Amino acid sequence: RRFLSAIGFLAGLLGSMGIATAQPAPCDRACMGQVLNQFIEAVIAKDPGRAPLAIGFRQTQNSVLTPAGSGVWQTITAVGPVRQLYFDPISGNAAFFGVMTDRGEPAVVSLRLRIVNRQIAESEWHIAHRGDPGITGLGSDVLFDAEKLIASPPPERVVAQAQRLPRETLVAIVNSYFDGLVAGNGRA
Repeated sequence: RRFLSAIGFLAGLLGSMGIATAQPAPCDRACMGQVLNQFIEAVIAKDPGRAPLAIGFRQTQNSVLTPAGSGVWQTITAVGPVRQLYFDPISGNAAFFGVMTDRGEPAVVSLRLRIVNRQIAESEWHIAHRGDPGITGLGSDVLFDAEKLIASPPPERVVAQAQRLPRETLVAIVNSYFDGLVAGNGRA
């Protein structure tokens, strides 16, 4: 009993000194931008060793589990003229949306990274080429047309603090998309 008390006291003392437990290094927007850019550069260079991949790194490409070094690591060669970056330091997610050259042709690409302790734990790629099947199984020149996206990219803006919706409302809006998919009618 004394031994357990001594261990507890020692752990508490070391913890208060910052020795017993290592806290994850915070990654703010600037850090997330650096990690995201480093990852994209590593993919284009076809070299997973150039990216800060965490042990147990997990990657999917169009919903298929894909090991680092395969899939996009072999086919993406450049970032195109549309490149928008999004960061959420609270959840540890960084995202790219835009155009990349994939298999020699422009493709609409979204990429989400999960960053933990300044390392990439997950990457999730959605890559679409003109004529790829959409959610209905039919080709879609509206959703997957890189030329149209280049001609008319989404606006870049920062919403004023007073006009921002609460985080919980934004999460509900995003989740309603999936509710619509499940309902099969586009409405939540």
